[in-house]
Amino acid sequence: MDFIVGIALMIINSFLLKARIDYAAVITIFLIGVFIDFWLLIVFPNFTISSAIMSYVLLAIGITAMGSGIGMYLQFNFAKNPIDNLMIAVHKRTGLSLAMSKSSLEILIMIIAFILGGPIGIGTIIIAFGIGPFVQFFFKRFSKIKDFINQW
Repeated sequence: MDFIVGIALMIINSFLLKARIDYAAVITIFLIGVFIDFWLLIVFPNFTISSAIMSYVLLAIGITAMGSGIGMYLQFNFAKNPIDNLMIAVHKRTGLSLAMSKSSLEILIMIIAFILGGPIGIGTIIIAFGIGPFVQFFFKRFSKIKDFINQW
Protein backbone atom coordinates (compact mmCIF):
# COMPACT_ATOMS: atom_id res chain seq x y z
CA MET A 1 0.00 0.00 0.00
CA ASP A 2 2.79 2.43 0.89
CA PHE A 3 4.45 1.77 -2.46
CA ILE A 4 1.24 2.63 -4.32
CA VAL A 5 0.84 5.84 -2.31
CA GLY A 6 4.48 6.68 -3.07
CA ILE A 7 3.94 6.20 -6.80
CA ALA A 8 0.79 8.37 -6.67
CA LEU A 9 2.74 11.08 -4.85
CA MET A 10 5.48 10.90 -7.48
CA ILE A 11 2.89 11.62 -10.18
CA ILE A 12 1.34 14.48 -8.17
CA ASN A 13 4.81 15.93 -7.54
CA SER A 14 5.70 15.87 -11.22
CA PHE A 15 2.48 17.75 -11.97
CA LEU A 16 3.01 20.34 -9.22
CA LEU A 17 6.67 20.89 -10.08
CA LYS A 18 5.97 20.78 -13.84
CA ALA A 19 8.81 18.31 -14.21
CA ARG A 20 9.35 14.71 -15.18
CA ILE A 21 8.52 11.98 -12.69
CA ASP A 22 11.43 11.50 -10.30
CA TYR A 23 12.07 7.79 -10.69
CA ALA A 24 14.91 7.94 -8.16
CA ALA A 25 12.15 8.29 -5.54
CA VAL A 26 11.38 4.60 -6.04
CA ILE A 27 14.80 3.86 -4.57
CA THR A 28 14.03 5.97 -1.51
CA ILE A 29 10.64 4.29 -1.06
CA PHE A 30 12.34 0.91 -1.06
CA LEU A 31 15.24 1.96 1.18
CA ILE A 32 13.01 3.59 3.79
CA GLY A 33 11.03 0.35 4.09
CA VAL A 34 14.17 -1.76 4.33
CA PHE A 35 15.76 0.45 6.99
CA ILE A 36 12.59 0.67 9.09
CA ASP A 37 12.27 -3.12 8.97
CA PHE A 38 15.96 -3.52 9.79
CA TRP A 39 15.79 -1.32 12.89
CA LEU A 40 12.46 -2.65 14.14
CA LEU A 41 12.89 -6.35 13.34
CA ILE A 42 16.63 -6.94 13.68
CA VAL A 43 18.24 -4.27 15.87
CA PHE A 44 15.40 -3.64 18.35
CA PRO A 45 13.00 -6.61 18.09
CA ASN A 46 12.11 -6.67 21.81
CA PHE A 47 12.68 -3.02 22.70
CA THR A 48 10.08 -1.52 25.01
CA ILE A 49 10.03 1.83 26.75
CA SER A 50 9.08 1.57 30.38
CA SER A 51 8.76 5.23 31.36
CA ALA A 52 6.89 8.20 29.95
CA ILE A 53 9.94 10.43 30.41
CA MET A 54 12.07 8.11 28.29
CA SER A 55 9.33 8.11 25.64
CA TYR A 56 9.43 11.90 25.40
CA VAL A 57 13.24 11.99 25.41
CA LEU A 58 13.35 9.49 22.54
CA LEU A 59 10.61 11.42 20.72
CA ALA A 60 12.66 14.63 21.00
CA ILE A 61 15.80 12.86 19.80
CA GLY A 62 13.84 11.31 16.93
CA ILE A 63 12.29 14.60 15.79
CA THR A 64 15.68 16.30 15.93
CA ALA A 65 17.33 13.47 14.00
CA MET A 66 14.55 13.44 11.40
CA GLY A 67 14.67 17.21 10.95
CA SER A 68 18.44 17.12 10.64
CA GLY A 69 18.44 14.22 8.20
CA ILE A 70 15.70 15.66 6.00
CA GLY A 71 17.31 19.11 6.00
CA MET A 72 20.67 17.62 5.08
CA TYR A 73 19.58 15.31 2.30
CA LEU A 74 17.38 18.01 0.74
CA GLN A 75 20.22 20.54 0.85
CA PHE A 76 22.69 18.15 -0.73
CA ASN A 77 20.22 17.14 -3.48
CA PHE A 78 19.95 13.44 -2.73
CA ALA A 79 16.98 11.59 -4.21
CA LYS A 80 13.89 12.84 -2.42
CA ASN A 81 11.23 10.55 -1.07
CA PRO A 82 7.76 11.42 -2.40
CA ILE A 83 6.43 13.10 0.76
CA ASP A 84 9.47 15.37 1.07
CA ASN A 85 9.32 16.13 -2.64
CA LEU A 86 5.67 17.09 -2.09
CA MET A 87 6.84 19.46 0.65
CA ILE A 88 9.23 21.07 -1.86
CA ALA A 89 6.43 21.28 -4.45
CA VAL A 90 4.07 22.96 -1.97
CA HIS A 91 6.88 25.31 -0.93
CA LYS A 92 7.61 26.31 -4.53
CA ARG A 93 3.97 26.58 -5.67
CA THR A 94 2.62 28.49 -2.66
CA GLY A 95 5.64 30.42 -1.41
CA LEU A 96 5.10 29.00 2.08
CA SER A 97 8.20 28.36 4.16
CA LEU A 98 9.55 24.83 4.34
CA ALA A 99 8.32 24.69 7.94
CA MET A 100 4.76 25.60 6.99
CA SER A 101 4.80 23.33 3.92
CA LYS A 102 6.02 20.30 5.89
CA SER A 103 3.79 20.94 8.90
CA SER A 104 0.66 21.52 6.80
CA LEU A 105 1.23 18.26 4.92
CA GLU A 106 1.89 16.35 8.14
CA ILE A 107 -1.27 17.80 9.71
CA LEU A 108 -3.28 16.91 6.59
CA ILE A 109 -1.96 13.34 6.72
CA MET A 110 -2.76 13.16 10.44
CA ILE A 111 -6.34 14.29 9.77
CA ILE A 112 -6.73 11.68 7.02
CA ALA A 113 -5.34 9.01 9.37
CA PHE A 114 -7.81 10.09 12.05
CA ILE A 115 -10.73 9.90 9.60
CA LEU A 116 -9.62 6.43 8.53
CA GLY A 117 -9.38 5.29 12.14
CA GLY A 118 -5.62 5.30 12.47
CA PRO A 119 -3.99 5.62 15.88
CA ILE A 120 -3.35 9.28 16.77
CA GLY A 121 -1.46 9.98 19.97
CA ILE A 122 0.37 12.88 21.50
CA GLY A 123 3.55 11.89 19.65
CA THR A 124 1.73 12.04 16.32
CA ILE A 125 0.46 15.52 17.11
CA ILE A 126 3.90 16.71 18.28
CA ILE A 127 5.52 15.40 15.10
CA ALA A 128 2.82 16.87 12.86
CA PHE A 129 3.31 20.35 14.29
CA GLY A 130 7.01 20.12 15.16
CA ILE A 131 8.86 18.44 12.31
CA GLY A 132 8.46 21.34 9.85
CA PRO A 133 10.35 23.92 11.94
CA PHE A 134 13.17 21.41 12.53
CA VAL A 135 13.47 20.68 8.79
CA GLN A 136 13.66 24.39 8.00
CA PHE A 137 16.15 25.06 10.81
CA PHE A 138 18.52 22.32 9.67
CA PHE A 139 17.99 23.06 5.96
CA LYS A 140 19.33 26.58 6.56
CA ARG A 141 22.27 25.29 8.64
CA PHE A 142 23.27 22.75 6.02
CA SER A 143 23.04 25.48 3.38
CA LYS A 144 25.90 27.24 5.14
CA ILE A 145 27.88 24.00 5.32
CA LYS A 146 27.19 23.35 1.63
CA ASP A 147 28.37 26.85 0.73
CA PHE A 148 31.53 26.33 2.79
CA ILE A 149 32.24 23.01 1.06
CA ASN A 150 31.61 24.50 -2.38
CA GLN A 151 34.22 27.19 -1.72
CA TRP A 152 36.94 24.55 -1.79
